[in-house]
Amino acid sequence: MMNAKAIRLLLLVLFGMLLPSAAFGGLPRHAPSLEGSTPSPWIVAENGKAEAACLIGEHPGISDSDARTTARILCDELRARKVAVGQPVTAAGSATSAYRSTLERLGASLILTFTYESPVGTTVKSQRIQLSGIEEVPTVAPRITEALLTGKSLTETEEVGELVGEETETFKQKRGRYLKGMGLGVITVPGTGVVGAPALDLHWFYETPDFGLGTNFRFGGIPGDNALLYLNWSLGGRYFFTRRNITPFVGGGMFGHLLTVKSADLRSNDDKFSDTTAGIGAYLAGGVEFLRLYEAHLTLEVRVDLPFGKLEDQGESHYAVPISLFLGVSF
Repeated sequence: MMNAKAIRLLLLVLFGMLLPSAAFGGLPRHAPSLEGSTPSPWIVAENGKAEAACLIGEHPGISDSDARTTARILCDELRARKVAVGQPVTAAGSATSAYRSTLERLGASLILTFTYESPVGTTVKSQRIQLSGIEEVPTVAPRITEALLTGKSLTETEEVGELVGEETETFKQKRGRYLKGMGLGVITVPGTGVVGAPALDLHWFYETPDFGLGTNFRFGGIPGDNALLYLNWSLGGRYFFTRRNITPFVGGGMFGHLLTVKSADLRSNDDKFSDTTAGIGAYLAGGVEFLRLYEAHLTLEVRVDLPFGKLEDQGESHYAVPISLFLGVSF
């Protein structure tokens, strides 16, 4: 037979199993554990008490009302992303963390900086963007908030219709110079007896510090027993070896020409070799350009024309290679 003490113990056990644990001040069986639930300043706490301060930062030259509105818009975006943050204030008070917006002027533009501080005064993350005016704050607020919370760059948050300030400006390019000018020179056709025929050059070039691209029109000639008529239009480029005031260069390109040569040296009898040819060819050039740092440039160039055809007369053919030396000025 069970004694009285054993009976009382059994009754207590049975009674405890029948009553809910809450009767003894405990938690319900399915209550969530609070372990590890310390509120994060980035996420709204369930009890709503862990709020970061929404600080109105420095804003020299910008009205207090504009600065307050900017802070409110940014902190509204934080709350829309379930971040616990208070209303705009100028001091953090008892808050241990803060989101701070500052505005600064840069000429006609505004620089908006949005930072997260923890503890207050110690920047953990920061994003900055240049605006054309204070009116662009509502447009950029979702993007700068997303960038601050996720660590993305502002470029990664760009979307059509949401570009502001510096993002909408035409990007700057390195530009060259347009140069036009003229030159005087002489033309020699080796093997024909044509030496030092005077010629005129008209040219137009676009030059960068390293390259040039342009066109030339040259014409010249000389009468006599060894006569020349030279008309040439060319397209080509140049490469400059340095960026200094005086630099050597090489070049080349294509041309179309009309070439007439009359030469007594090409025949042993009294008849002169005479032919006019029209065609195309390639040329090679080299020289020196002077005064590149000034408005007017001087160019000394030697050029060799290599036609794709030959001169022919009475069954005879000769390959004529005009070589020219020109001194030109460009401005």
